[in-house]
Amino acid sequence: MPRRTFMPPAYCDRCGVQPPLGETLFHYDGWLCANCLGKESPGRDATSKSAFFACTAQSNRTLARQCQANGQEETADEYERIGHWHNHAADLLHQAANNRAQAAQVAFGEVVPEQSSDLKDTLSIPDCAALDASVERTRLLMADGVDCLSLALDAAHSGEAKTSIEKMHLHQLAVLHKTALEQIRRASHTADHDQQTKQFQIANRFIRTFQQGIIALMRLRGGGSPIIQHVHLADGAQAVVGAVQNGKRSG
Repeated sequence: MPRRTFMPPAYCDRCGVQPPLGETLFHYDGWLCANCLGKESPGRDATSKSAFFACTAQSNRTLARQCQANGQEETADEYERIGHWHNHAADLLHQAANNRAQAAQVAFGEVVPEQSSDLKDTLSIPDCAALDASVERTRLLMADGVDCLSLALDAAHSGEAKTSIEKMHLHQLAVLHKTALEQIRRASHTADHDQQTKQFQIANRFIRTFQQGIIALMRLRGGGSPIIQHVHLADGAQAVVGAVQNGKRSG
């Protein structure tokens, strides 16, 4: 980790692009822009990359204080310098994400991943975590074997999902619905009676799980669950279920 003893160049050593207004280059095995720094940093998205540098900076500052308390001034200075270096990297990724947050495109309440670049490196912090999660939800729905993006987004949109939990819940319901119908379609096109029966049973389980998921969503939204009252009757007594008006039973 060389010391920065000279002025940074005007362009990134990796991509050759001049950093946008308000951003600087960072010395990390060469002078890198925030985008290239993010690509070479641990972590899957902008949130984890920035958090990695911030946590490492804090760890080095703690080591610096311990060394200073033990009288190891030179070692303490080195840890302090490294901590400052990592903190600067975290700040740069944070700043770059904020500057490029407007690049995020939203459809049906979810961030749409870009095909040509890593969208998550351009998202805003502290909103970056939410947008990273949104991109991940979208990618999971687009994955091979799932391929349920349109159904899931429409379910979340028409279901007026207000929170991430509700969105994920409705996405799962859409996947259950799709899988159940696919099992029914496969069962309808097979001549093997045993295989057909098995696929209908699988579809039935998915449908029942889907229905239970609807009830769970209602409870999640405060709909509660049916109230069951236990009434104990003495021998010979009679119970009337429903509302009673004018001496007659109704309901």
